[in-house]
Amino acid sequence: MRIRAAVATVALSFLASAAVGQTQTIDLGQNWSPEQKEQFWFTSQGSQLLPYDWFLHLKQASSDQLFRADENLLRLGYVPTKKSTPILNPGALPIGFAQDVDRDGKTYVGFTCAACHTAELIIDKTPVTVEGAPALSDFWQFLSDLVAALDDTATTTTKFKDFANAVLPSSHTQQQEDELKIDLNKKRDKLRQRWLSMPPQTNYGPARLDAFGGLYNQVVAYALGVPTNARVADAPVSYPFLWDTHQHRKVQWNGSADNRLPFGLGYAFRNIGEALGVFGVVHIVPQDGIPKYESSIRVDQQNELEDLLRLLRSPVWPKNLPAPDPASARIGEKIYKDTCRHCHQILAHPGDPDRKVHEKMVKVEKVGTDKKFAENYEERFAEMNADTGGLEGHPKLLGSLSKKFGPKANGADIFANAVFGTWAGSFRASGREMETDEKTESQAIRRFSATAQKKLGKYKARPLNGIWATAPYLHNGSVPNISELLKPPPERMKKFWIGSHDFDPDNLGLSVAQTINGFEFDTLQPGNTNVGHPYGTTLTDDQKKALIAFLKTL
Repeated sequence: MRIRAAVATVALSFLASAAVGQTQTIDLGQNWSPEQKEQFWFTSQGSQLLPYDWFLHLKQASSDQLFRADENLLRLGYVPTKKSTPILNPGALPIGFAQDVDRDGKTYVGFTCAACHTAELIIDKTPVTVEGAPALSDFWQFLSDLVAALDDTATTTTKFKDFANAVLPSSHTQQQEDELKIDLNKKRDKLRQRWLSMPPQTNYGPARLDAFGGLYNQVVAYALGVPTNARVADAPVSYPFLWDTHQHRKVQWNGSADNRLPFGLGYAFRNIGEALGVFGVVHIVPQDGIPKYESSIRVDQQNELEDLLRLLRSPVWPKNLPAPDPASARIGEKIYKDTCRHCHQILAHPGDPDRKVHEKMVKVEKVGTDKKFAENYEERFAEMNADTGGLEGHPKLLGSLSKKFGPKANGADIFANAVFGTWAGSFRASGREMETDEKTESQAIRRFSATAQKKLGKYKARPLNGIWATAPYLHNGSVPNISELLKPPPERMKKFWIGSHDFDPDNLGLSVAQTINGFEFDTLQPGNTNVGHPYGTTLTDDQKKALIAFLKTL
């Protein structure tokens, strides 16, 4: 198991004895009620991973155990839950999964925001959920195992028969079984093509995903029907934490999304892009005049989740751990102001949802951290001339419909059109009166597209409130704790184990002890380097301890 056996046992015991929605054993002061947590965990954003009944009844490869069994989900880093309300979670899906019904009435299971942005930590032997924190799930292993389970079901006679009996009506025909097998093979092949057909040199491991690489392939290659546009998604990054997100001017690790477009379009475009990257569907349909962008994305529900995130606060230091020494924290505060504050703002008024965050964009060459993500983004979204396929000769949704796609376009141009087309189609399909006007829309989409196309060459430094709960560190997750981050880069761990949810309060991060079937993170692999960010590395040991004490108070 990827999570240490003892940890899995503790977590299973805890989850079995506490129904979803009950008060946590440790309150981290994040300002969400149990009902609001459930809303975040289980509200669909339009992701369609598998038909719902398939996910409920699919068995693991070479096993008679269900794929969605608690032990298997824990192994993959996902958090099982009990059956919840009939509307939100009737099938007892894990945190971060939800049912979604498409326009034809077909029910799917897909990822929610919480799949990547909810952490389950073991703090002093107590499982604690941190809302909006980076998940510790292993997306690559999950998808690899899921495709293997589908393949085994399709090719094993007795297993397929059991599967068909579970998901088809009791009086189903042989023809229905034959059609089911065809659908199963198609879905397996589609999932395999989407992520696994061009594997990176090394797996991502827990807590990381090349979301931009997957998003680029989904929109620019597969939704467009030009699979030759696809590229290897080989620049995984840590999931960013979500508190204060709506207050930032720019979001994403490289600041590539303008978060403050008028009428909330910045939030909408950012969320649409995120959902398309995790099995949201968009079909780009060329036609006379403006192309259609038929999408599964649920913009209204995404907007509700964005309103919910406005209320979310960063987690306070857990009460079941010793409080940071006040004298040491005061010394650490001065060190922070001298060493860190020029990039990482200290936020005032933590309960004010309207405060402004002044994040700082730092050139990659200056911060010195791994540049694979920045380079991949620029190559695919700003530089690359991708084939436009059926879009060639059709109008762009970029303010002036007199502009048309040629045979080639950069990834950002195609992506911006898909995002805006998804938003406009969803909004207008609702029949509601538009809150914007064409001039505002044109300005917003031009700003969005221009930002996406820039050769940014920067990484974002944001405030560090709640940073204690967001390991591993650096944008690519190459440093397991703050103590390691404060070492000169040559002295940092070259390899460490990730997979444990055990929180390390002294070093401020995760345990690096080897776990059963854990993932060994190798910083010598492409995209994994732990170099750069030399700030604070020359402090004395006592100064570093004081700085860590202060970070616990943020």
